Amino acid sequence: MQKNLFLPRVLGTMLNTTADMPDYAQIAITNICDLNCKMCFRHFLKLNIKHMDFDIFRTVVDKLEGISTLALTGYGEPLMHPLFFEAVQYCKKKAFDVQTTSNGLLLNTGNRIKELISSGLDSISFSLESIHKGNGVTHSNSATLKNIQRLVESKRTLNSAEPSITIQTLMLKNREQDLFDVIKWGAANGVDRINVARFELNTLNDVKRPDICEEKKIFKEFERLRRKHKIRIDCLQDQIYTGIKGYLYKYFKYSLGMDRHCIRLYDFIYVNVDGYVNPCCAIVDTRVGNLCEESLQDIWTSKKFNNFRRNYRKYPWCSKCDFAKLSQVEVWNP
Repeated sequence: MQKNLFLPRVLGTMLNTTADMPDYAQIAITNICDLNCKMCFRHFLKLNIKHMDFDIFRTVVDKLEGISTLALTGYGEPLMHPLFFEAVQYCKKKAFDVQTTSNGLLLNTGNRIKELISSGLDSISFSLESIHKGNGVTHSNSATLKNIQRLVESKRTLNSAEPSITIQTLMLKNREQDLFDVIKWGAANGVDRINVARFELNTLNDVKRPDICEEKKIFKEFERLRRKHKIRIDCLQDQIYTGIKGYLYKYFKYSLGMDRHCIRLYDFIYVNVDGYVNPCCAIVDTRVGNLCEESLQDIWTSKKFNNFRRNYRKYPWCSKCDFAKLSQVEVWNP
């Protein structure tokens, strides 16, 4: 079900028009986690801490026909769900592209890694802010690093291209070298892609992030690391995609209108553990429908959803969010 939506998505973003149907859905298969990271959103949101019931999961997936990509991840560790691999297989039978995000700690045996590969999962992202000891905000990553290496080796042994492996990391002030070390480690250990995001303003106020000028210096280093290590480094504020798409994005991104409106509202939905649909994974108190009771089309075009699209800037979380903006909502004072 993978579609090449680069051109229509770019045009839709520039014109601030909503797609006929979303292309991407994030399903919170669980909110239970085996870690308690200080900066995790789960500490700042009111969540129903449980696994998604598998009957609800099947109902939700059945309602998502027409969507291209499903991300099976919420505010927990997806691999903790007792039926995670069955969930992936169910989605693959319906021809979805399936992704997940993990801390990697539960991929601690060869059998678990083989299960992951044989499930048909298309891509997995590992949250990793440092290849060194945890810094009080993030957790110690030594076990995660070993498990990523085991996964890469198992893919080679089994002659499998999937799942593709991404490291998801953050820009943190005064820890730029950690960021660059993560990129170099990923390139040296067979990782397919590095995805870099800004630290979220709505969470910890005692953790600083680079300001705009410091970000630009980081982006210059990204350019050097891309060339030297031949690895894809995605960052919405810098460059995404590779080849001609990456070139076009890098030099025409200011034409996309990303600072005028939230691009998430164009082709994305978040489904919580009870089947309710939210406009964004961070806006958990705003429900625009429930896929156990309504169709995706009805929810997507509903009065509630359209009202949120028109007024999202009034929401406290959205007013401070610059995840998908090129500029920063405010300069982070060092």
